[in-house]
Amino acid sequence: MEHVAVDGSPKIVKKLTFPPTTTGKVNMIFTRFSCDGSDFEGAPPQRSGRLVNCQDVQSVTEPKLIVSPDLKEIEF
Repeated sequence: MEHVAVDGSPKIVKKLTFPPTTTGKVNMIFTRFSCDGSDFEGAPPQRSGRLVNCQDVQSVTEPKLIVSPDLKEIEF
């Protein structure tokens, strides 16, 4: 999934602006920038891309992120 919309706005938001497609919640979010757990107030990034740091991910994520002490780089 792309982390941001075409206009640059965050796709990971605090509140939906359209009807949800499911009644449950997800446990992980995989985007081009990171792999995040989904316990918000802040999904702790568990993996980060080589060219992306936590500040970059936070700048395009609406909820406040809580950085995991076990943060690791994504390995391809």
